[in-house]
Amino acid sequence: MSCAFSKLVNCSWMSLYIPKLDATCVLTAKAIRHEDVLHIKQAYCSMESCIAACFRLLPSCNIIKYSPYAKVCNLYYENATDHISPPFDQIGQSLHLLLHSCHEDISNIPVGIIVQSEYPRNNSATIHTPSTHKNCHFYGLPFVENFYAQRIQLIATSSLKLCIAFCEAPTYTSCNSVLFSAQEGTCLLLSRARDSTLFGGIAPTLQSSALFFIIFTCYNDFHFPRAYSIPRFGEIAPTVYSIFNLTVSLYRVHFYATKAGIRIGLWET
Repeated sequence: MSCAFSKLVNCSWMSLYIPKLDATCVLTAKAIRHEDVLHIKQAYCSMESCIAACFRLLPSCNIIKYSPYAKVCNLYYENATDHISPPFDQIGQSLHLLLHSCHEDISNIPVGIIVQSEYPRNNSATIHTPSTHKNCHFYGLPFVENFYAQRIQLIATSSLKLCIAFCEAPTYTSCNSVLFSAQEGTCLLLSRARDSTLFGGIAPTLQSSALFFIIFTCYNDFHFPRAYSIPRFGEIAPTVYSIFNLTVSLYRVHFYATKAGIRIGLWET
């Protein structure tokens, strides 16, 4: 991995947001002399998961060897940590890293330049959450470390629909935005001022797998959008199945439940 690709300040350290920890971790380049280190374990995972695994083993783990191409993670422990390695692009395909520290508040990170920016509202979409019977309109935004928001809860899920449904659930009345990572299977519920457009971040932080979503509005799925009409079944070509000597015709239409429909139950399958 070259210095330019890594977007590092001086090619000897970097910072990376770890969704499973909800923290930004600082790592420095570190030469590994195998005769001086204790190998803990090997795993195949993302770099974020590799760092999270080492952090959870502290103080028994402080060195990471990671191959971005093969996604191989090796964890080590070394008693002495004074051997700083050359820049990342001089140590082959694997990154040799010393886990320096992890911080939830980016203002406490000892390296880097904190920058502020505003976000555009031109990346919007609508998603249906069956578990809450809602249609939600939201904005998708690039990752930043500081959302100027209050953290509510970190939830394990790899489904964006479930992540937004958790935020819209009555339990979390103040939730209006989420930080979601399908790769890491995490959903961070956040409460953010509606009129705020500022974000903050650290210049050298690598791009995270986490994405930030601001929920603009949600409405019950039995409320029809404007200009929507229920199509006649005669106008739709059915899909026909034969089950237990019975012929079943299924008509595919856009889902908008009506008040005339009676909800029986919700199944996960």
